[in-house]
Amino acid sequence: MGFLHRRLDQADFYFISNISQQRQDLRAQFAVGKRKPQRWNPEDGTNDADLVFEYGDYLKGEIEFTEVQLRLEPFESRFIVFGKSQDEPVITRTNFWGPVRIERHGRQTVVNGRAEENGKYWFETPKGRRYPLIVKDLPEPIPLGGPWTLKLGDKPSIELVALRSWNELPEGKAFSGWAIYSTSFEFTEGRPGLEWMIDLGRVHETAEVELNGVSLGAAWKGTRRLECENALKVGENQLVVRVANLWIHHMKSLPPSHVRTVAETYGIRWGRYGEIDQKDLPPSGLLGPMRLIPLRRWTLKI
Repeated sequence: MGFLHRRLDQADFYFISNISQQRQDLRAQFAVGKRKPQRWNPEDGTNDADLVFEYGDYLKGEIEFTEVQLRLEPFESRFIVFGKSQDEPVITRTNFWGPVRIERHGRQTVVNGRAEENGKYWFETPKGRRYPLIVKDLPEPIPLGGPWTLKLGDKPSIELVALRSWNELPEGKAFSGWAIYSTSFEFTEGRPGLEWMIDLGRVHETAEVELNGVSLGAAWKGTRRLECENALKVGENQLVVRVANLWIHHMKSLPPSHVRTVAETYGIRWGRYGEIDQKDLPPSGLLGPMRLIPLRRWTLKI
């Protein structure tokens, strides 16, 4: 994990970044006193003020802090912002790590969320009372195994029985640029109350996804998942994934540079120290496994 802290007027801004390849579930303490946190998404500008947090102190109240529960996917970053608000938390602890939405209706509070896994969850209030939540009947993820049609730039299409790095193919050994994967699949799980995400698995390096002619967006870091929303339909579905790899594959395919004339004329002013010949190149393309991930929305009244 890494973070930066800046203070502006009466607000504290923390930029929190997961710089690892693993999901991180955290209880992070911020030395801002007792102030309500917000979570800002730097990618889309959304502002989430419904967080699980609690106030605490050290040295018999001499040092006060706010402890925030956070989940960060691989290479995900967020701003955690503290303004003037000192509102009391509604939920202080939970074993549910996904985002929640908290609504107040008179004396009753309603907590909403979306679960990816079946299980027994609990939510704890500032007074220590725990409210249980059971999520069940979520179906298993649906694998999208292909076969696939792969088109590398303007080259002829290639039929793939299974996903693999296109650098392993004779046609793609030195290819750098955008490639197009396409396939079709049958979807029969039309059960109400479920929402679906598409999980691309391993991607090298950036992917843009289109389902039934509807753009689902770009996946370029960490967990490569995108919301299907209304694009997914019961019956046959058409899936297109555009993937770009790195330029190094093309550079390695070129003959070595001849710098002797330049060196004899001007000298090697830039130096050659520390140059390393890249022998093991990273893979390219869509490696998978690809799946459809079901999610179920839940509501808890406290």
